[in-house]
Amino acid sequence: MSKNRSTYWLTHPDDYTGKVPGPSVPTKGYPGSASDMYRVVGIHTTGHEGWNSCFTDVYTCNALAKIVEGEITKWHEIEAAENALQIIFWHDRLDVIVPAFKVKDTKFAHYIRCDEDRSDLAFDLFKPCDPFDVMYATEAVELRGNKIKRSNYKNSSITGKNIDWAKKNYLSITPIQISAISSVPSFLRVPAYFSHPIIERFHDKRGFSGKFYQSIKKQWGQSSQLVPDIDYSMRLPPLISIVLTRARNRDDIPRIITEIRDELKKVRAEFMTFSDLVKSSFTDVEIEDSCKRIQNSFNATFKASREDKSKILLPILKLYRGFKNPLESVIKILNPSFELSDPHLLANRTVTAKTFSKLLRTDSMHSLLTHFFTKSELNSLELDYQKTQK
Repeated sequence: MSKNRSTYWLTHPDDYTGKVPGPSVPTKGYPGSASDMYRVVGIHTTGHEGWNSCFTDVYTCNALAKIVEGEITKWHEIEAAENALQIIFWHDRLDVIVPAFKVKDTKFAHYIRCDEDRSDLAFDLFKPCDPFDVMYATEAVELRGNKIKRSNYKNSSITGKNIDWAKKNYLSITPIQISAISSVPSFLRVPAYFSHPIIERFHDKRGFSGKFYQSIKKQWGQSSQLVPDIDYSMRLPPLISIVLTRARNRDDIPRIITEIRDELKKVRAEFMTFSDLVKSSFTDVEIEDSCKRIQNSFNATFKASREDKSKILLPILKLYRGFKNPLESVIKILNPSFELSDPHLLANRTVTAKTFSKLLRTDSMHSLLTHFFTKSELNSLELDYQKTQK
Protein backbone atom coordinates (compact mmCIF):
# COMPACT_ATOMS: atom_id res chain seq x y z
CA MET A 1 0.00 0.00 0.00
CA SER A 2 1.54 3.31 -1.07
CA LYS A 3 1.82 6.21 1.37
CA ASN A 4 0.07 9.53 0.72
CA ARG A 5 2.58 12.28 -0.11
CA SER A 6 0.10 15.16 -0.50
CA THR A 7 0.57 18.24 1.67
CA TYR A 8 -2.66 19.85 2.87
CA TRP A 9 -2.40 23.54 3.77
CA LEU A 10 -5.02 25.68 5.47
CA THR A 11 -5.38 28.65 3.11
CA HIS A 12 -7.34 31.78 2.32
CA PRO A 13 -9.46 31.42 -0.84
CA ASP A 14 -8.53 33.28 -4.02
CA ASP A 15 -10.21 34.00 -7.36
CA TYR A 16 -9.47 30.47 -8.64
CA THR A 17 -10.36 28.44 -5.56
CA GLY A 18 -12.69 25.62 -6.57
CA LYS A 19 -12.59 26.42 -10.27
CA VAL A 20 -12.18 23.63 -12.83
CA PRO A 21 -9.73 23.43 -14.40
CA GLY A 22 -7.51 24.79 -11.64
CA PRO A 23 -4.16 26.50 -12.15
CA SER A 24 -1.87 24.41 -14.36
CA VAL A 25 1.44 23.13 -12.95
CA PRO A 26 4.23 22.82 -15.56
CA THR A 27 6.32 19.66 -15.21
CA LYS A 28 9.76 18.67 -16.51
CA GLY A 29 11.21 15.24 -15.93
CA TYR A 30 9.26 14.52 -12.72
CA PRO A 31 5.65 14.90 -11.60
CA GLY A 32 5.11 18.29 -9.96
CA SER A 33 2.92 20.13 -7.47
CA ALA A 34 2.50 23.76 -6.45
CA SER A 35 1.37 25.54 -3.29
CA ASP A 36 0.40 29.19 -2.84
CA MET A 37 2.41 30.19 0.22
CA TYR A 38 0.94 33.72 0.13
CA ARG A 39 -2.47 32.18 1.02
CA VAL A 40 -1.30 29.78 3.74
CA VAL A 41 -2.52 30.28 7.31
CA GLY A 42 -1.60 26.84 8.69
CA ILE A 43 -1.03 23.21 7.84
CA HIS A 44 -3.20 20.12 8.20
CA THR A 45 -0.97 17.33 6.86
CA THR A 46 2.68 17.61 5.79
CA GLY A 47 2.56 14.66 3.36
CA HIS A 48 5.86 13.42 4.79
CA GLU A 49 4.38 11.30 7.57
CA GLY A 50 5.77 7.77 7.41
CA TRP A 51 8.25 8.63 4.68
CA ASN A 52 12.04 8.57 4.76
CA SER A 53 12.03 11.78 2.76
CA CYS A 54 14.10 14.89 2.15
CA PHE A 55 14.27 18.12 0.16
CA THR A 56 16.90 19.42 -2.22
CA ASP A 57 17.37 22.06 -4.92
CA VAL A 58 18.04 21.84 -8.65
CA TYR A 59 21.66 22.93 -8.17
CA THR A 60 22.38 19.75 -6.19
CA CYS A 61 20.85 17.53 -8.87
CA ASN A 62 22.90 19.20 -11.60
CA ALA A 63 26.12 18.92 -9.61
CA LEU A 64 25.93 15.14 -9.41
CA ALA A 65 25.24 14.91 -13.13
CA LYS A 66 28.31 17.08 -13.77
CA ILE A 67 30.50 14.53 -12.01
CA VAL A 68 29.50 12.17 -14.82
CA GLU A 69 29.08 14.51 -17.78
CA GLY A 70 31.62 17.26 -16.96
CA GLU A 71 32.85 19.94 -17.14
CA ILE A 72 33.08 20.46 -13.37
CA THR A 73 35.25 23.43 -12.37
CA LYS A 74 34.00 24.69 -8.98
CA TRP A 75 34.81 23.03 -5.69
CA HIS A 76 31.33 23.95 -4.46
CA GLU A 77 29.92 21.62 -7.13
CA ILE A 78 31.96 18.75 -5.65
CA GLU A 79 30.40 19.46 -2.25
CA ALA A 80 26.96 19.67 -3.87
CA ALA A 81 27.49 16.29 -5.54
CA GLU A 82 28.37 14.84 -2.13
CA ASN A 83 25.06 16.22 -0.85
CA ALA A 84 23.32 14.49 -3.76
CA LEU A 85 24.88 11.14 -2.87
CA GLN A 86 23.64 11.49 0.71
CA ILE A 87 20.13 11.90 -0.70
CA ILE A 88 20.39 8.79 -2.87
CA PHE A 89 22.08 6.63 -0.22
CA TRP A 90 20.09 7.69 2.87
CA HIS A 91 16.56 8.44 1.61
CA ASP A 92 13.60 6.78 -0.12
CA ARG A 93 11.76 9.92 -1.24
CA LEU A 94 12.92 13.24 -2.67
CA ASP A 95 11.16 16.58 -3.20
CA VAL A 96 13.11 19.01 -5.39
CA ILE A 97 12.10 22.60 -4.60
CA VAL A 98 11.73 24.67 -7.77
CA PRO A 99 11.52 28.50 -7.58
CA ALA A 100 8.21 29.66 -9.06
CA PHE A 101 5.53 32.32 -9.06
CA LYS A 102 1.87 32.27 -10.09
CA VAL A 103 0.47 34.10 -13.11
CA LYS A 104 -3.21 35.09 -13.32
CA ASP A 105 -5.48 36.60 -15.92
CA THR A 106 -9.25 36.83 -16.17
CA LYS A 107 -9.67 33.32 -17.61
CA PHE A 108 -6.61 31.28 -16.69
CA ALA A 109 -3.96 30.79 -14.01
CA HIS A 110 -0.70 28.88 -14.13
CA TYR A 111 2.72 28.69 -12.48
CA ILE A 112 5.98 29.91 -13.97
CA ARG A 113 9.02 27.75 -13.20
CA CYS A 114 12.23 29.67 -12.56
CA ASP A 115 14.70 26.79 -12.35
CA GLU A 116 17.82 26.16 -14.40
CA ASP A 117 17.77 23.39 -16.99
CA ARG A 118 18.57 19.80 -16.00
CA SER A 119 20.00 17.16 -18.30
CA ASP A 120 18.24 13.82 -18.69
CA LEU A 121 20.91 12.30 -16.47
CA ALA A 122 20.27 14.85 -13.72
CA PHE A 123 16.68 13.58 -13.64
CA ASP A 124 17.53 9.89 -14.04
CA LEU A 125 20.07 9.71 -11.19
CA PHE A 126 17.41 10.45 -8.56
CA LYS A 127 14.60 8.25 -9.89
CA PRO A 128 15.21 5.55 -7.22
CA CYS A 129 14.10 8.17 -4.65
CA ASP A 130 10.54 8.58 -6.02
CA PRO A 131 11.25 12.25 -6.92
CA PHE A 132 8.77 15.13 -7.26
CA ASP A 133 9.30 18.76 -8.20
CA VAL A 134 7.52 21.05 -5.72
CA MET A 135 6.85 24.77 -6.10
CA TYR A 136 6.07 27.21 -3.29
CA ALA A 137 4.74 30.41 -4.85
CA THR A 138 5.12 33.51 -2.68
CA GLU A 139 3.33 35.83 -5.06
CA ALA A 140 0.74 35.96 -7.85
CA VAL A 141 1.18 38.41 -10.74
CA GLU A 142 -0.91 39.74 -13.60
CA LEU A 143 0.44 40.03 -17.13
CA ARG A 144 -0.08 42.61 -19.83
CA GLY A 145 1.45 41.20 -22.99
CA ASN A 146 4.89 39.96 -21.91
CA LYS A 147 5.22 42.40 -19.02
CA ILE A 148 4.23 41.86 -15.41
CA LYS A 149 1.59 44.50 -14.66
CA ARG A 150 1.21 44.03 -10.91
CA SER A 151 1.81 41.59 -8.04
CA ASN A 152 -0.13 40.84 -4.89
CA TYR A 153 3.21 41.14 -3.05
CA LYS A 154 3.83 44.86 -2.57
CA ASN A 155 7.62 44.48 -2.42
CA SER A 156 7.81 42.40 -5.58
CA SER A 157 11.03 42.78 -7.58
CA ILE A 158 9.47 41.68 -10.85
CA THR A 159 6.62 44.19 -11.25
CA GLY A 160 7.13 45.98 -14.56
CA LYS A 161 9.66 43.42 -15.76
CA ASN A 162 9.55 41.25 -18.89
CA ILE A 163 8.29 37.75 -18.08
CA ASP A 164 11.34 36.00 -19.60
CA TRP A 165 13.72 38.22 -17.62
CA ALA A 166 11.75 37.54 -14.43
CA LYS A 167 11.94 33.77 -14.97
CA LYS A 168 15.71 33.87 -15.46
CA ASN A 169 16.49 36.13 -12.49
CA TYR A 170 13.65 35.38 -10.08
CA LEU A 171 15.53 33.48 -7.38
CA SER A 172 18.42 35.95 -7.17
CA ILE A 173 16.19 39.04 -6.84
CA THR A 174 13.37 37.70 -4.66
CA PRO A 175 14.39 37.34 -0.99
CA ILE A 176 10.90 36.17 0.04
CA GLN A 177 11.19 33.19 -2.32
CA ILE A 178 14.62 32.31 -0.91
CA SER A 179 13.18 32.57 2.59
CA ALA A 180 10.28 30.25 1.70
CA ILE A 181 12.57 27.62 0.17
CA SER A 182 14.94 27.78 3.14
CA SER A 183 12.21 27.57 5.80
CA VAL A 184 9.79 24.97 4.39
CA PRO A 185 11.91 21.94 5.41
CA SER A 186 12.14 23.19 9.01
CA PHE A 187 8.39 23.89 9.10
CA LEU A 188 7.58 20.42 7.78
CA ARG A 189 10.29 18.78 9.98
CA VAL A 190 12.06 17.19 7.02
CA PRO A 191 15.84 17.18 6.29
CA ALA A 192 17.12 19.23 3.36
CA TYR A 193 20.27 19.06 1.25
CA PHE A 194 20.54 22.51 -0.27
CA SER A 195 23.63 23.48 -2.26
CA HIS A 196 22.64 26.60 -4.20
CA PRO A 197 24.94 29.40 -2.99
CA ILE A 198 22.10 31.77 -2.11
CA ILE A 199 19.79 29.28 -0.39
CA GLU A 200 20.34 28.98 3.33
CA ARG A 201 21.78 25.64 4.44
CA PHE A 202 19.54 23.49 6.61
CA HIS A 203 21.33 20.77 8.56
CA ASP A 204 18.65 19.87 11.11
CA LYS A 205 16.30 16.87 11.15
CA ARG A 206 18.85 14.54 9.51
CA GLY A 207 18.64 12.11 12.41
CA PHE A 208 21.04 9.20 12.60
CA SER A 209 22.14 9.45 8.97
CA GLY A 210 23.35 12.96 9.74
CA LYS A 211 25.16 11.80 12.89
CA PHE A 212 26.84 9.00 10.97
CA TYR A 213 27.94 11.19 8.08
CA GLN A 214 29.31 13.88 10.40
CA SER A 215 31.42 11.24 12.13
CA ILE A 216 33.00 9.73 9.02
CA LYS A 217 33.46 13.11 7.32
CA LYS A 218 35.32 14.54 10.31
CA GLN A 219 37.70 11.59 10.54
CA TRP A 220 38.07 11.48 6.75
CA GLY A 221 39.21 15.10 6.79
CA GLN A 222 41.62 14.56 9.69
CA SER A 223 43.16 11.55 7.97
CA SER A 224 43.66 13.40 4.69
CA GLN A 225 45.82 15.98 6.48
CA LEU A 226 48.40 13.27 7.11
CA VAL A 227 49.08 12.97 3.36
CA PRO A 228 51.42 15.68 2.01
CA ASP A 229 50.42 17.71 -1.04
CA ILE A 230 52.11 16.58 -4.23
CA ASP A 231 50.21 17.72 -7.30
CA TYR A 232 46.95 18.71 -5.61
CA SER A 233 45.96 19.78 -2.10
CA MET A 234 42.25 19.04 -2.53
CA ARG A 235 40.70 15.87 -1.15
CA LEU A 236 37.44 14.48 -2.51
CA PRO A 237 34.76 13.84 0.16
CA PRO A 238 34.06 10.26 1.31
CA LEU A 239 30.93 9.27 -0.64
CA ILE A 240 32.28 10.52 -3.97
CA SER A 241 35.51 8.64 -3.26
CA ILE A 242 33.59 5.43 -2.57
CA VAL A 243 31.72 5.74 -5.87
CA LEU A 244 34.81 6.54 -7.93
CA THR A 245 36.75 3.65 -6.39
CA ARG A 246 34.12 1.25 -7.78
CA ALA A 247 33.67 2.89 -11.20
CA ARG A 248 35.75 2.08 -14.27
CA ASN A 249 35.19 5.50 -15.84
CA ARG A 250 32.76 8.42 -15.65
CA ASP A 251 30.16 6.69 -17.81
CA ASP A 252 30.12 3.86 -15.26
CA ILE A 253 29.28 6.16 -12.33
CA PRO A 254 25.43 6.02 -12.62
CA ARG A 255 25.50 2.21 -12.50
CA ILE A 256 27.79 2.25 -9.46
CA ILE A 257 25.57 4.77 -7.62
CA THR A 258 22.56 2.50 -8.14
CA GLU A 259 24.58 -0.55 -7.10
CA ILE A 260 25.74 1.05 -3.84
CA ARG A 261 22.25 2.38 -3.09
CA ASP A 262 20.90 -1.17 -3.39
CA GLU A 263 23.62 -2.43 -1.04
CA LEU A 264 22.61 0.22 1.53
CA LYS A 265 18.97 -0.87 1.79
CA LYS A 266 19.62 -2.37 5.24
CA VAL A 267 21.46 0.78 6.30
CA ARG A 268 18.44 2.95 5.44
CA ALA A 269 16.20 0.53 7.32
CA GLU A 270 18.52 0.70 10.33
CA PHE A 271 18.42 4.49 10.38
CA MET A 272 14.62 4.32 10.46
CA THR A 273 14.73 1.75 13.28
CA PHE A 274 17.04 4.00 15.29
CA SER A 275 14.65 6.93 14.73
CA ASP A 276 11.75 4.82 16.01
CA LEU A 277 13.81 4.11 19.13
CA VAL A 278 14.08 7.84 19.89
CA LYS A 279 10.30 8.20 19.53
CA SER A 280 9.58 5.10 21.66
CA SER A 281 8.26 4.91 25.23
CA PHE A 282 11.65 4.03 26.73
CA THR A 283 13.01 6.31 29.48
CA ASP A 284 15.44 9.09 28.68
CA VAL A 285 18.26 7.15 30.32
CA GLU A 286 17.56 4.07 28.19
CA ILE A 287 17.35 6.10 24.99
CA GLU A 288 20.52 8.05 25.81
CA ASP A 289 22.41 4.82 26.53
CA SER A 290 21.25 3.31 23.24
CA CYS A 291 22.21 6.44 21.31
CA LYS A 292 25.63 6.43 22.95
CA ARG A 293 26.24 2.84 21.88
CA ILE A 294 25.09 3.63 18.34
CA GLN A 295 27.31 6.73 18.15
CA ASN A 296 30.31 4.79 19.47
CA SER A 297 29.77 2.29 16.67
CA PHE A 298 29.54 5.12 14.12
CA ASN A 299 32.72 6.70 15.50
CA ALA A 300 34.61 3.41 15.09
CA THR A 301 33.75 3.08 11.40
CA PHE A 302 36.65 5.01 9.92
CA LYS A 303 39.24 3.52 12.29
CA ALA A 304 37.98 0.01 11.48
CA SER A 305 38.37 0.78 7.77
CA ARG A 306 42.03 1.67 8.33
CA GLU A 307 43.13 -1.08 10.73
CA ASP A 308 44.00 -4.60 9.59
CA LYS A 309 41.45 -6.88 11.22
CA SER A 310 43.88 -9.82 11.37
CA LYS A 311 46.24 -7.84 13.62
CA ILE A 312 43.44 -7.32 16.15
CA LEU A 313 41.92 -10.80 16.02
CA LEU A 314 45.17 -12.57 16.98
CA PRO A 315 45.44 -11.22 20.55
CA ILE A 316 41.69 -11.83 21.06
CA LEU A 317 42.15 -15.48 20.02
CA LYS A 318 45.03 -15.75 22.49
CA LEU A 319 42.73 -14.47 25.24
CA TYR A 320 40.17 -17.12 24.35
CA ARG A 321 42.86 -19.79 24.70
CA GLY A 322 44.03 -18.48 28.06
CA PHE A 323 40.66 -17.71 29.67
CA LYS A 324 37.14 -19.04 29.55
CA ASN A 325 36.00 -15.51 28.59
CA PRO A 326 37.89 -12.71 26.82
CA LEU A 327 39.22 -10.12 29.26
CA GLU A 328 37.06 -7.32 27.86
CA SER A 329 33.93 -9.42 28.41
CA VAL A 330 34.86 -9.97 32.05
CA ILE A 331 35.46 -6.25 32.57
CA LYS A 332 32.14 -5.48 30.88
CA ILE A 333 30.33 -7.60 33.47
CA LEU A 334 32.10 -5.84 36.34
CA ASN A 335 31.79 -2.37 34.79
CA PRO A 336 28.83 -1.91 32.40
CA SER A 337 30.11 1.51 31.28
CA PHE A 338 33.30 -0.06 29.87
CA GLU A 339 33.71 0.36 26.12
CA LEU A 340 35.46 -2.07 23.79
CA SER A 341 38.77 -0.96 22.36
CA ASP A 342 38.60 -2.99 19.14
CA PRO A 343 37.15 -0.72 16.41
CA HIS A 344 36.01 -3.74 14.38
CA LEU A 345 33.89 -5.06 17.26
CA LEU A 346 32.47 -1.59 17.86
CA ALA A 347 31.72 -1.07 14.16
CA ASN A 348 30.01 -4.45 13.97
CA ARG A 349 27.40 -3.30 16.48
CA THR A 350 25.51 -1.58 13.66
CA VAL A 351 24.86 -2.59 10.06
CA THR A 352 25.77 0.95 9.03
CA ALA A 353 29.25 1.02 10.56
CA LYS A 354 30.02 -2.54 9.52
CA THR A 355 29.07 -1.80 5.91
CA PHE A 356 31.01 1.44 5.64
CA SER A 357 34.12 0.10 7.37
CA LYS A 358 34.54 -1.85 4.11
CA LEU A 359 33.32 0.85 1.69
CA LEU A 360 35.72 3.47 3.07
CA ARG A 361 38.75 1.47 1.93
CA THR A 362 39.06 3.62 -1.17
CA ASP A 363 41.75 4.09 -3.80
CA SER A 364 44.41 6.77 -3.28
CA MET A 365 43.19 10.33 -3.66
CA HIS A 366 45.78 11.11 -6.34
CA SER A 367 44.67 8.18 -8.50
CA LEU A 368 40.98 9.08 -8.14
CA LEU A 369 41.58 12.69 -9.11
CA THR A 370 43.83 12.02 -12.08
CA HIS A 371 41.82 9.06 -13.42
CA PHE A 372 38.37 10.68 -13.43
CA PHE A 373 38.96 14.38 -14.05
CA THR A 374 40.61 16.16 -16.96
CA LYS A 375 43.71 18.28 -16.49
CA SER A 376 41.63 21.38 -17.15
CA GLU A 377 39.08 20.38 -14.51
CA LEU A 378 41.77 19.59 -11.95
CA ASN A 379 43.49 22.94 -12.46
CA SER A 380 40.20 24.84 -12.08
CA LEU A 381 39.13 22.77 -9.07
CA GLU A 382 42.49 23.24 -7.35
CA LEU A 383 42.35 27.02 -7.78
CA ASP A 384 38.78 27.18 -6.52
CA TYR A 385 39.55 24.81 -3.63
CA GLN A 386 42.43 27.03 -2.50
CA LYS A 387 40.03 30.01 -2.36
CA THR A 388 37.69 28.09 -0.06
CA GLN A 389 40.54 27.41 2.39
CA LYS A 390 41.37 31.12 2.90
